[in-house]
Amino acid sequence: MTRSAEVVVVGAGFAGLTAARTLSEAGVDVVVLEASGRVGGRTETVQRNELWLEAGGQWVGPGQRRVLALAERLGVELFDTPSTGITLERRGGGWREMDADPEYADVVTTIDALASDIPSDEPWRAADGERLDALTVGEWIAHNVPEPKRAAVRQVLEGLMTVPASEMSMLTLLHGARTSGSLAAALGIEGGAQEQRLVGGLHEIAVRMADQLSDAIRLSTPVRRLQQSDTGVVAITDGAEYEAPHCIVAAPPSAWTSIEFAPGLPEAHQRLSSVMPLGSVIKLQLVYPRPFWRDAGLSGLVIDDTGPFAFMVDNSPPDRPEGVLATFLSAGEARRYSDRKLGSDAVDIRRRMFAEHVQNVFGTSSPAPIDYYDRDWASVPWIGGGYSGVMAPGGWLSSGPALRQAVGRLHWASAESALAWNGYVEGAIEAGERVARDVIAQLDR
Repeated sequence: MTRSAEVVVVGAGFAGLTAARTLSEAGVDVVVLEASGRVGGRTETVQRNELWLEAGGQWVGPGQRRVLALAERLGVELFDTPSTGITLERRGGGWREMDADPEYADVVTTIDALASDIPSDEPWRAADGERLDALTVGEWIAHNVPEPKRAAVRQVLEGLMTVPASEMSMLTLLHGARTSGSLAAALGIEGGAQEQRLVGGLHEIAVRMADQLSDAIRLSTPVRRLQQSDTGVVAITDGAEYEAPHCIVAAPPSAWTSIEFAPGLPEAHQRLSSVMPLGSVIKLQLVYPRPFWRDAGLSGLVIDDTGPFAFMVDNSPPDRPEGVLATFLSAGEARRYSDRKLGSDAVDIRRRMFAEHVQNVFGTSSPAPIDYYDRDWASVPWIGGGYSGVMAPGGWLSSGPALRQAVGRLHWASAESALAWNGYVEGAIEAGERVARDVIAQLDR
């Protein structure tokens, strides 16, 4: 069976849904092909009895105007991330109340100053771009951060980027800071990227966009081959072929290897799959009968540089009595405690580790959790990691321009190719809108 459309979109994450929505609103006949059985990409809301938990991306904040506007337009309510109370930290010793500013605040300021000179659209053109692209974040820390602060700085940056400091270039970090407005904004709660959440989860926006697109979306339909000619593209799936004058591949470069391209992609595009792999992250959540930590005037926000859980936060929803604590295993720790490494006991091991961590923080008299949920994003079919693709050292100079460079009638849209908030849902929406507008301008209508 062959189905014709004006544009085929590959992928129903936020970039693909946004591209399809923009096209559809312009009167373009579009079909969306999604390999998995759901929409939303690296976001998903899961139901645990009557409680909802967010398995993936969840926060929004100031400056993310597209996702905030979309939430308002679709009627998804926002609420402030719970943060009232005392924040605890441990820096190589016992627990203490955290000061207003973390001890590495001056390092963040230094990084933001360096990032201000990075072109957000073409970071490889930075005045010192070649050196910065070859320099790893680990090397920069060793030469620019005083020894007492190094562990904390390395941990917070690896937690943000989800790859070891030795595997990302300084140019990658600076570009991320630049496109997010600042590194301080990317790391912050109040006034930062973690300031608010959405009732029902960030994934609810994707669900409502998909509802509007209705029959245009084909779930559980992986694209095996994209065959391009002078007049269009044919997307070949297991059960049908979809032909259109243009195709938008709304997936990160790491996913391109699952598709056969005919003719083959240019060398720079082929390299992107290997030089921009997804990071490694596991999100863990413990559910308690109530948010007991608030009784002691604690915020639930905990910073710890002595163990695998660098960051813990109150993740309780506003419409339920339960208290939820969330934490993350990132970069090397995510690899160490991954499903692949631990096997069938992985979830039990991680649950025990997290529960012990909570007791260590709040005391052994803490109530027992009533539920637990975690998600190793490296194990999710058709995704294979998170939060985002992270450019390896040397990658920007060798392959950066290919990220947004169309190949004939093939166009690329993902959070990794965003001009603003690169790697975030906000960035995915920006990329989807921008590429859809480009394609509309090229349609012969």
